[in-house]
Amino acid sequence: MEQQQMISVPKPADEEMLIIECCRSEVSHCPNVLTKTGRIKEAVEAWARENRIQERLRERFYESRVLFHHKFRISVSGCPNACSRPQIADVGIVGYVQPQSKPEGCIACGACLRVCPDEAITLKDNLPVFDRAICQGCNFCRDACPNNCITLSHPKLRLLLGGKLGRHPHLGYSAMESENLGDILSLVKEVIGNYLNQAKTRERFADFIIRTKGKECYEQH
Repeated sequence: MEQQQMISVPKPADEEMLIIECCRSEVSHCPNVLTKTGRIKEAVEAWARENRIQERLRERFYESRVLFHHKFRISVSGCPNACSRPQIADVGIVGYVQPQSKPEGCIACGACLRVCPDEAITLKDNLPVFDRAICQGCNFCRDACPNNCITLSHPKLRLLLGGKLGRHPHLGYSAMESENLGDILSLVKEVIGNYLNQAKTRERFADFIIRTKGKECYEQH
């Protein structure tokens, strides 16, 4: 009985249907953090209040009891290590950067190649070259360079849509990359608005994203 209460609770009028989670980078002083998650969470919470997202999620809920997977989850991660698991949240926001190399001082030692967790760096003409399609945008290569030949761009944000676990797991699509949090929230507002207005009864957000749009459409942003 106690275990059932943990995963299934009655549906009160004020049941929290929107969960906004962050990695613990700021409170743990994580050395890998690339962007402040607190300011992102505050902006998302303000947007949700202004647009009555909690209330609108409750209004379209048809079950008598709220289960774990009924709740809409937005996950914010301060770096591509993604400790808050944004890939399997309905909406994920991930901080990242773009590393760049400069020839001055580079000795082609290969330290950046060896430390890259994505194997996104090769040496060409004795300089590191980054494969942008593979690079996840962390700071490992910069920190490994003995001569400080790698710099990082301004922090950017990557928006993931439609992640879930369950019977048919699905990793969120990479829908947008931007330095501007306002751009990210604009697309979040658009797709969640579409979901609330157009989703089928009991249709999960990830299933709605896959059915109505799919990866190719969101990549156009």
